Amino acid sequence: METTERFERLPLARIREPSHQLRAAIDPGALGELADSMAAEGLHQPVGVRGPLAAGEYEIVFGHRRFLAARLLSWATIPCRLFPADFDPALAAVSENLQRTDLNPLEEAHAVARFIERGMPTVHVARLFRRSDVWVRERLALLELPADLQAVVGTKTLPLAVVRILHEVDHEEYRLSLIEEAI
Repeated sequence: METTERFERLPLARIREPSHQLRAAIDPGALGELADSMAAEGLHQPVGVRGPLAAGEYEIVFGHRRFLAARLLSWATIPCRLFPADFDPALAAVSENLQRTDLNPLEEAHAVARFIERGMPTVHVARLFRRSDVWVRERLALLELPADLQAVVGTKTLPLAVVRILHEVDHEEYRLSLIEEAI
């Protein structure tokens, strides 16, 4: 991979959304606030893109929300940090988002699962995420939770310790009533 950092303003029309999105959803209100901030102050940090790809396009590696906000503002171009086309977008996105603490545990679990699906051992995934092997296994276990508990984890409505206890309840209706009570 190239070690020289390259920056360039690219047309938004030549940039495509990331193939590996970590966030399950983007909060429209928060996106609007980001757009307002960018309109008032400009862009504080460029987005990361890899490419050019076969069609001469670039793919978002990090800064997806900043890209979407620029599109909301009808910007023609956006400052970008350029990475080679073979740069691993999943790795960069995970690294950037884990350094900030804005991913919910379920989004972290899906990110971990992507690397496991590639055949990466859990110990290597743990090192990559700068977490313990136990943390990786706990995140993977979240993907085995029933839908009602995954929803609670995804919204950070209850602490994970409470979710683990509620997972012991196998009667769905009773578990739902306990979830409502715990909330």
